[in-house]
Amino acid sequence: MSLKDREFIKSITSNFATKVRKLAFSISIRDIENKIHNLNEYILMNDFIKETLSNNTSAVAFLQRKVYLMNDLKMKMLIDIDILSSKRIQLNLNARILQIDSCQDIIVKINIVTRKEINLKRIVRSRGKIIVSSHVFLKISIKVKNISKN
Repeated sequence: MSLKDREFIKSITSNFATKVRKLAFSISIRDIENKIHNLNEYILMNDFIKETLSNNTSAVAFLQRKVYLMNDLKMKMLIDIDILSSKRIQLNLNARILQIDSCQDIIVKINIVTRKEINLKRIVRSRGKIIVSSHVFLKISIKVKNISKN
């Protein structure tokens, strides 16, 4: 499930003429602060990503997905992992790029902005290699150690 903040959608689209569709029933989700939100509207979001390929030719990646609208979503956008796996999108947050294998291996530079007041750093280690596939729910036990604020 992909979520976008309603006001954020309005701010990035020249006109909010995208047809808002109603669900026959509400979907309840719980946010990071344990507050429950009922979602009952979505749009079909079309994303066009233009980038230059390694052979200096231009390419446009087209992605369409269902995006549920939520009021006051703090991070403005949550992208479902399903779009990443179904479109074969690989995120490299350290290099700040994403590669879309389903669109001629297009590589797109991305900008990641965090807010200082919610920026948490935690080192997570595992005793063994853990692979979590898409569409799978898995509990992984972790132990959190305090990290100095330096």
